[in-house]
Order: sequence, then C-alpha cells, then structure tokens
Amino acid sequence: MRIQPFIFGITLLAIFATSWVDAKPRISLDHQEVNFGTLKIKEDREKIVIVTNSGDEDLTIQQLRTGCGCIRATLLDRETLKPNETARIQLRLDITGMKIGVKAYALQISTNDPENQTKEIPVKYAYLPDAWLSATEIALDGNLMGGEFAGAGSIQLIDAGSEPLRIVSVETSTPHLQHEITEVSHTDIAGKKSHYFTVHALLLSSVPLGEVRESITIKTNHPQHDHFAIPVYGRARGPVDISPRTLLLQGSSVNDNFTRTVTLKSKWDISVASMKAPDSIHVRVVGPDRAKEIKLQISGPIASLIRDENGVLGSNEVHIEIAEPRRYTEIVRIVGNVVTTSK
Repeated sequence: MRIQPFIFGITLLAIFATSWVDAKPRISLDHQEVNFGTLKIKEDREKIVIVTNSGDEDLTIQQLRTGCGCIRATLLDRETLKPNETARIQLRLDITGMKIGVKAYALQISTNDPENQTKEIPVKYAYLPDAWLSATEIALDGNLMGGEFAGAGSIQLIDAGSEPLRIVSVETSTPHLQHEITEVSHTDIAGKKSHYFTVHALLLSSVPLGEVRESITIKTNHPQHDHFAIPVYGRARGPVDISPRTLLLQGSSVNDNFTRTVTLKSKWDISVASMKAPDSIHVRVVGPDRAKEIKLQISGPIASLIRDENGVLGSNEVHIEIAEPRRYTEIVRIVGNVVTTSK
C-alpha cells in the first residue's frame, strides 16, 4: 500500500491552506511617538513617519487624521503597499494662532489591516516663547461714555527670557485711543522671579459712536519678538441710556392716536438741546429739563406713519439732540401697525 505519499500530500495541502488563511496585511510604523520639541518662535517644523506593510497581503492606507489643524499629515508615496513595501507620511507643524503651552495630539492612520484598522501614535510639541501676550486682544469694558474716558481694558506682556525685555515704543491706531504701561518685577516666596508689563488701553470720550476696532503696536528689544500687534475691540455708546429705543404702535384704525413715554437715564445730568420729529408727531419733555433721568412724551396719529397711497404703514424717527453730558444725537424709531377684525 502507498499510504506514505498520500499522507505527505495531505500534510502539504494543509500547510498551504493554513498559509492562505493567515495571509493578511499588517501595518508597522518606525515611530512610537512624534515629538516636534520646544518652539520659542512661531516656525514651521516637519517630521517623517515611515509606514511598512509587514503582512502577506496588500496594505491600503485609507485616511490620515490629526487632532489639530496645526498639524497637517500628507502621504508622500503610494496608497497601496505590497508586502515589505514602505511609504512616507509627512507631518508639518504650523502653530500660527496657537496658544502657548505643551500640546498633545495624535496621528490616526486608517488602513485595511483587519487587526489594527486605525493605528494611532501621539504627536507632541511645546510652544514656550521668551515673550508673549496674556490674551489675543483687549476687550474694552464699560460702554456708557462720560467724563474723559469711554472705556478701558488691559493685557499683559510676559517676559520669560534670559535677557530683560524692554519696550522701545508704543503706537496706537487712532488719537482716540491712549495707553499706559506698568512694569512689574516680582520674586515669590519660593524665589521664582517674574517680569511683565501691563498694557492699559484707554478709549477717550471723543471717539465716534459705534463699533471700536483699533490696535496697539508694541516694539521691543527682543531679537525674534520685536513687535506685538494687539487688537482693541469694543463698542462706544452715548452716555445716555434710552428705553425704549423703538416704539411699537398698534391700532384698529389709521385714525387712532398714540401717546408713549421714552425715558432717558445717565450717571450724569442730562439736558436736551432739541428734538426733531415729523410735523404730525409731537415730542415734549415731561418733568425737569436737567436731571439724571428725563422723560419724553411722544404722541401723534398712527396715520402719520402711512408711507404710500395704499395705506401701507412704515416707520418714522424722532431725533433727540443731547446737550449734556456730551453733545450728540440719539434716535427713537416709531413703527406702526393696524389690526383689523372681521365681523
């Protein structure tokens, strides 16, 4: 009987079958972690990660993801790797707009490896400059204007270098914005030294009303951080608060009349220089002419709001010229509506 060759053939077939069943792609990386190190200035840095297919079937790199827009991952070679082939992934770091500190993210590589469909490795860097600002902008607090200043805000310029930081010059984008700088050197109880400048932004009451979008530029003696441009944001409103600023009128007929009261308030005494309204609308001061709170009575027919021959209602405006505490004009808007009921 020729049993031995038969058994040998069965064994060989089993070995080939086992090899075929176990064949699969497998991802391997030459990095367990990517560390860009410590950056003192905002500069671009680059690292390369090598991907190897250590399996027996083709490996396909399907997607690359990072946990931050500051890290861009790019596949430099082919997406599909045969066994033992390699491909390069470029990691480029751009920390423009990023905050100071030690950061940790991850590179995620999605493939067709059945045992490791998403391979992940940590990506780290530290942005620790010698000089930096404590915030990205100065937000002006206080939006009721009176006296010399309309609003104020501050920011700190931190000095962490080995050589003392010095401010060479300070410029503002408008004469309505002034600045003051306070220098502080301090040693705490543990002997740790700190040195910083507090930059105060002072908005003058002469600033035009509305949105404030200005800037302060600080020039220093630092070789890399030689200037800092600081946005200054806020809103300049008049010193008088008016309530309501819009009168919503409703009547059953255009022949209806309305009477409404508008209140003017301030931390300072108010006086009104003049009031301008359409001919059919009457405005008068009720009570004292000069006080921290003044009431205005506005009255007239709803028909005064008619805008066209079809009787469509619109709106009108009352212009109130404030004399004190600062001369400027406030506007009260009047909006009418006629409600008809069917019988």
